[in-house]
Amino acid sequence: MKIKHSLIVVVCSFSLVSCKSNAVSGGGAEFPFVDFRAGTSNEYSWSVVTYDSLGTVQMADSENFAVKVLGTNEKLDSLSGLIKLEAYSLKIYNGSTFDWYKQNSDSLVGIAYSNAGRVPPIVPKRSGSKALQITNEVNFSPIVLPRTIQLMMRMKGIYADSILYYNNARVVYKYPLTVGRSWISLRDPFLQNRQVVGWESITTKAGTFYCAKISTRLPEIDPSLEWYEYVSNRGLIRRTLTGTFVMVDEKGNSYGTITVKEQAEIAATIN
Repeated sequence: MKIKHSLIVVVCSFSLVSCKSNAVSGGGAEFPFVDFRAGTSNEYSWSVVTYDSLGTVQMADSENFAVKVLGTNEKLDSLSGLIKLEAYSLKIYNGSTFDWYKQNSDSLVGIAYSNAGRVPPIVPKRSGSKALQITNEVNFSPIVLPRTIQLMMRMKGIYADSILYYNNARVVYKYPLTVGRSWISLRDPFLQNRQVVGWESITTKAGTFYCAKISTRLPEIDPSLEWYEYVSNRGLIRRTLTGTFVMVDEKGNSYGTITVKEQAEIAATIN
Protein backbone atom coordinates (compact mmCIF):
# COMPACT_ATOMS: atom_id res chain seq x y z
CA MET A 1 0.00 0.00 0.00
CA LYS A 2 1.33 3.42 -0.98
CA ILE A 3 0.16 7.00 -0.91
CA LYS A 4 0.62 9.11 -4.03
CA HIS A 5 2.63 12.30 -3.48
CA SER A 6 3.25 11.30 0.13
CA LEU A 7 5.46 13.33 2.42
CA ILE A 8 9.08 12.41 3.02
CA VAL A 9 11.00 12.91 6.25
CA VAL A 10 10.50 16.22 7.99
CA VAL A 11 13.73 17.21 9.69
CA CYS A 12 12.25 19.71 12.06
CA SER A 13 10.79 19.96 15.52
CA PHE A 14 8.20 22.26 17.00
CA SER A 15 8.14 24.71 19.87
CA LEU A 16 5.02 23.72 21.79
CA VAL A 17 5.54 25.10 25.27
CA SER A 18 3.18 27.62 26.77
CA CYS A 19 5.71 29.41 28.85
CA LYS A 20 3.84 31.20 31.64
CA SER A 21 1.52 29.94 34.31
CA ASN A 22 -1.67 31.85 33.44
CA ALA A 23 -3.68 32.20 30.26
CA VAL A 24 -4.40 35.65 28.87
CA SER A 25 -6.60 37.17 26.23
CA GLY A 26 -6.04 40.24 24.10
CA GLY A 27 -2.47 41.28 23.39
CA GLY A 28 -2.67 43.41 20.26
CA ALA A 29 -1.72 42.56 16.70
CA GLU A 30 1.81 41.41 17.39
CA PHE A 31 4.27 40.47 20.13
CA PRO A 32 8.06 40.62 20.15
CA PHE A 33 8.83 36.98 21.02
CA VAL A 34 7.65 33.82 22.76
CA ASP A 35 8.45 34.27 26.44
CA PHE A 36 10.19 31.06 27.51
CA ARG A 37 10.73 30.70 31.26
CA ALA A 38 12.83 27.98 32.87
CA GLY A 39 10.89 25.53 35.03
CA THR A 40 7.48 26.06 33.45
CA SER A 41 5.65 22.92 32.41
CA ASN A 42 2.35 22.39 30.62
CA GLU A 43 0.08 19.61 29.45
CA TYR A 44 -1.04 19.17 25.84
CA SER A 45 -3.83 16.98 24.53
CA TRP A 46 -3.43 15.35 21.14
CA SER A 47 -5.73 13.34 18.87
CA VAL A 48 -5.68 11.88 15.38
CA VAL A 49 -8.30 10.13 13.25
CA THR A 50 -8.12 8.68 9.76
CA TYR A 51 -11.06 7.66 7.60
CA ASP A 52 -11.52 6.35 4.07
CA SER A 53 -13.49 7.74 1.13
CA LEU A 54 -16.66 6.02 2.43
CA GLY A 55 -16.33 7.80 5.78
CA THR A 56 -15.30 4.65 7.67
CA VAL A 57 -12.91 5.35 10.52
CA GLN A 58 -9.69 3.43 9.98
CA MET A 59 -7.75 4.56 13.02
CA ALA A 60 -8.26 6.83 16.02
CA ASP A 61 -5.88 7.63 18.84
CA SER A 62 -5.35 10.23 21.56
CA GLU A 63 -2.67 11.08 24.10
CA ASN A 64 -1.63 13.65 26.68
CA PHE A 65 1.91 15.03 26.90
CA ALA A 66 3.88 17.27 29.19
CA VAL A 67 6.31 19.83 27.76
CA LYS A 68 8.78 21.48 30.14
CA VAL A 69 11.30 24.29 29.75
CA LEU A 70 14.41 22.78 31.32
CA GLY A 71 16.52 25.90 30.83
CA THR A 72 16.98 29.06 28.80
CA ASN A 73 20.78 29.32 28.91
CA GLU A 74 21.79 25.77 28.02
CA LYS A 75 24.92 24.54 26.22
CA LEU A 76 25.12 22.01 23.41
CA ASP A 77 28.62 21.24 22.14
CA SER A 78 30.07 24.64 21.17
CA LEU A 79 26.69 26.40 21.27
CA SER A 80 25.46 28.31 24.31
CA GLY A 81 22.47 30.39 25.35
CA LEU A 82 20.01 27.74 24.12
CA ILE A 83 16.46 27.00 25.23
CA LYS A 84 16.10 23.31 26.14
CA LEU A 85 12.68 21.62 26.17
CA GLU A 86 11.60 18.18 27.34
CA ALA A 87 8.46 16.39 26.06
CA TYR A 88 7.10 13.12 27.45
CA SER A 89 3.89 11.10 27.55
CA LEU A 90 1.60 11.33 30.57
CA LYS A 91 0.05 7.96 29.71
CA ILE A 92 3.04 5.65 29.83
CA TYR A 93 6.44 7.17 30.50
CA ASN A 94 8.89 5.48 28.11
CA GLY A 95 11.43 8.25 27.79
CA SER A 96 11.64 11.91 26.84
CA THR A 97 12.39 13.87 23.71
CA PHE A 98 14.72 16.83 24.16
CA ASP A 99 14.80 19.90 21.91
CA TRP A 100 17.24 22.79 21.72
CA TYR A 101 16.32 26.22 20.31
CA LYS A 102 18.15 29.50 19.79
CA GLN A 103 16.01 32.60 20.25
CA ASN A 104 17.12 36.02 19.03
CA SER A 105 15.21 39.29 18.78
CA ASP A 106 14.14 38.42 15.22
CA SER A 107 13.61 34.65 15.26
CA LEU A 108 13.27 31.32 17.06
CA VAL A 109 15.45 28.66 15.42
CA GLY A 110 15.36 24.91 16.04
CA ILE A 111 18.92 23.62 16.55
CA ALA A 112 18.73 19.94 17.50
CA TYR A 113 16.74 17.18 19.19
CA SER A 114 17.55 13.79 20.67
CA ASN A 115 16.05 10.69 22.26
CA ALA A 116 12.82 10.21 20.33
CA GLY A 117 10.11 9.83 22.98
CA ARG A 118 8.59 6.36 23.23
CA VAL A 119 4.80 6.33 23.02
CA PRO A 120 2.22 3.58 23.54
CA PRO A 121 1.63 1.32 20.50
CA ILE A 122 -1.14 2.38 18.15
CA VAL A 123 -3.65 -0.32 17.23
CA PRO A 124 -5.67 0.90 14.21
CA LYS A 125 -9.38 0.20 14.07
CA ARG A 126 -9.86 -1.57 10.76
CA SER A 127 -12.84 -2.50 8.61
CA GLY A 128 -10.89 -4.39 5.95
CA SER A 129 -7.49 -5.55 4.76
CA LYS A 130 -6.73 -2.27 3.02
CA ALA A 131 -6.98 -0.20 6.18
CA LEU A 132 -4.27 2.32 6.85
CA GLN A 133 -1.58 0.73 9.01
CA ILE A 134 0.59 2.47 11.57
CA THR A 135 3.36 0.17 12.66
CA ASN A 136 4.53 -0.28 16.23
CA GLU A 137 7.89 1.40 15.60
CA VAL A 138 9.64 3.83 17.90
CA ASN A 139 8.02 7.25 17.46
CA PHE A 140 8.47 10.84 18.36
CA SER A 141 5.77 12.07 20.64
CA PRO A 142 3.12 13.77 18.50
CA ILE A 143 3.68 16.93 20.53
CA VAL A 144 7.16 17.23 19.02
CA LEU A 145 6.50 15.90 15.51
CA PRO A 146 2.92 15.67 14.11
CA ARG A 147 1.76 12.07 13.82
CA THR A 148 0.51 12.81 10.31
CA ILE A 149 4.09 13.57 9.31
CA GLN A 150 5.37 10.49 11.14
CA LEU A 151 2.85 8.38 9.23
CA MET A 152 4.09 9.70 5.90
CA MET A 153 7.67 9.06 6.98
CA ARG A 154 6.95 5.42 7.76
CA MET A 155 5.12 4.98 4.46
CA LYS A 156 8.42 5.99 2.85
CA GLY A 157 10.42 3.66 5.09
CA ILE A 158 12.09 6.54 6.97
CA TYR A 159 12.36 6.31 10.75
CA ALA A 160 12.54 9.46 12.84
CA ASP A 161 14.44 7.74 15.64
CA SER A 162 17.67 7.97 13.62
CA ILE A 163 17.50 11.74 13.04
CA LEU A 164 19.61 14.21 14.99
CA TYR A 165 20.57 17.47 13.33
CA TYR A 166 22.58 20.52 14.24
CA ASN A 167 23.63 22.37 11.10
CA ASN A 168 20.38 22.28 9.14
CA ALA A 169 18.53 24.55 11.55
CA ARG A 170 14.83 25.35 11.04
CA VAL A 171 13.36 28.83 11.46
CA VAL A 172 10.33 28.16 13.64
CA TYR A 173 9.16 31.79 14.00
CA LYS A 174 10.20 35.14 12.53
CA TYR A 175 9.48 38.03 14.89
CA PRO A 176 7.38 40.04 15.23
CA LEU A 177 4.49 37.83 14.17
CA THR A 178 2.57 40.43 12.18
CA VAL A 179 -0.07 39.50 9.59
CA GLY A 180 1.53 38.92 6.21
CA ARG A 181 5.00 38.12 7.54
CA SER A 182 6.39 35.09 5.72
CA TRP A 183 9.61 33.14 5.84
CA ILE A 184 11.31 29.99 4.62
CA SER A 185 11.41 27.61 7.55
CA LEU A 186 13.39 24.90 5.74
CA ARG A 187 15.05 24.36 2.35
CA ASP A 188 16.63 20.92 2.61
CA PRO A 189 15.51 18.20 2.01
CA PHE A 190 12.49 20.14 0.72
CA LEU A 191 11.02 23.61 0.82
CA GLN A 192 8.84 24.57 3.79
CA ASN A 193 7.14 27.97 3.79
CA ARG A 194 5.44 29.65 6.75
CA GLN A 195 3.27 32.75 6.91
CA VAL A 196 1.20 34.63 9.50
CA VAL A 197 -2.28 34.68 7.95
CA GLY A 198 -4.32 36.27 10.74
CA TRP A 199 -5.07 36.62 14.44
CA GLU A 200 -7.71 34.72 16.41
CA SER A 201 -8.85 34.20 20.00
CA ILE A 202 -8.45 30.51 20.84
CA THR A 203 -10.19 28.97 23.85
CA THR A 204 -8.93 25.70 25.36
CA LYS A 205 -9.24 24.02 28.75
CA ALA A 206 -6.25 26.13 29.83
CA GLY A 207 -7.98 29.44 29.03
CA THR A 208 -8.39 31.94 26.20
CA PHE A 209 -5.39 33.12 24.20
CA TYR A 210 -5.03 35.73 21.47
CA CYS A 211 -2.97 33.99 18.79
CA ALA A 212 -1.16 34.54 15.54
CA LYS A 213 -2.42 32.00 13.00
CA ILE A 214 0.55 30.56 11.09
CA SER A 215 0.15 28.56 7.89
CA THR A 216 2.78 25.98 6.90
CA ARG A 217 3.04 24.84 3.29
CA LEU A 218 5.13 22.11 1.66
CA PRO A 219 4.86 23.05 -2.05
CA GLU A 220 7.33 20.44 -3.33
CA ILE A 221 5.85 17.56 -1.34
CA ASP A 222 2.12 18.04 -0.77
CA PRO A 223 0.69 21.50 -1.43
CA SER A 224 -2.79 20.34 -0.37
CA LEU A 225 -1.85 19.66 3.26
CA GLU A 226 -3.68 22.08 5.60
CA TRP A 227 -1.29 22.81 8.48
CA TYR A 228 -1.99 25.66 10.92
CA GLU A 229 -0.47 26.68 14.23
CA TYR A 230 -1.96 29.19 16.68
CA VAL A 231 0.76 30.92 18.68
CA SER A 232 0.54 33.42 21.55
CA ASN A 233 3.36 35.01 23.51
CA ARG A 234 2.93 31.96 25.78
CA GLY A 235 3.94 29.64 22.93
CA LEU A 236 1.97 27.20 20.78
CA ILE A 237 -1.70 27.02 21.81
CA ARG A 238 -3.15 24.81 19.06
CA ARG A 239 -1.94 22.98 15.95
CA THR A 240 -4.20 21.37 13.31
CA LEU A 241 -3.32 19.25 10.29
CA THR A 242 -5.68 17.88 7.64
CA GLY A 243 -4.70 15.98 4.52
CA THR A 244 -6.40 13.69 1.99
CA PHE A 245 -4.23 11.19 0.15
CA VAL A 246 -4.88 8.82 -2.74
CA MET A 247 -4.37 5.17 -1.83
CA VAL A 248 -2.71 2.92 -4.41
CA ASP A 249 -1.97 -0.79 -4.49
CA GLU A 250 1.30 -2.51 -5.45
CA LYS A 251 0.52 -2.08 -9.16
CA GLY A 252 -0.08 1.65 -8.84
CA ASN A 253 -3.87 1.45 -9.16
CA SER A 254 -5.84 3.82 -6.93
CA TYR A 255 -8.65 2.39 -4.81
CA GLY A 256 -9.84 5.36 -2.79
CA THR A 257 -8.59 8.05 -0.46
CA ILE A 258 -7.59 8.31 3.15
CA THR A 259 -8.10 11.51 5.14
CA VAL A 260 -6.04 12.33 8.22
CA LYS A 261 -7.12 14.88 10.83
CA GLU A 262 -4.77 15.70 13.68
CA GLN A 263 -4.89 18.26 16.49
CA ALA A 264 -2.78 19.21 19.50
CA GLU A 265 -3.60 21.96 21.98
CA ILE A 266 -2.66 23.16 25.44
CA ALA A 267 -4.90 21.54 28.06
CA ALA A 268 -3.51 22.57 31.45
CA THR A 269 -0.71 24.28 33.28
CA ILE A 270 1.18 21.76 35.43
CA ASN A 271 3.24 24.33 37.29
